[in-house]
Amino acid sequence: MKIPRNKNNKRQCGAPRCWNRFTAYCSPVPAPLSAMNHVYRLTSVFLAITAMIQLFGIGERVHHALWQWYKFADYSNDGYTTLGATMVVATFILSSCAIFVAWLIYKCLDKQLWVAKVAMYSGCSFCLGIALLSALLMSPLAQVVQR
Repeated sequence: MKIPRNKNNKRQCGAPRCWNRFTAYCSPVPAPLSAMNHVYRLTSVFLAITAMIQLFGIGERVHHALWQWYKFADYSNDGYTTLGATMVVATFILSSCAIFVAWLIYKCLDKQLWVAKVAMYSGCSFCLGIALLSALLMSPLAQVVQR
């Protein structure tokens, strides 16, 4: 079946943008029931949960560093927090991969779907986590140690 198009040359079959892009035909399986949409949903929810856990962990380290700085402000060696080198590298690499996956999901789906919005907010949360970790590493409040 040929994809019906409107005046603006947009598809009217209800399929996502990346759905069946190599042919000009709609799939016989409706888009909401397709297997890829289930994968997109599960991946998007997994990214959202992971982003919340990551932001909580990095926020806890920032809070700990600020508390140590406040607590030991009048001493010769101001307070700081320690971060494992492996944890820092793994956080940067895995967050970058998660941002890329969130961007792919957001790019492939219709922007009005909740899955695309959750992927976008998850990607933004991962970016915020990387920014917080970078700011903490550049400040004198963190010390990277090899454990």
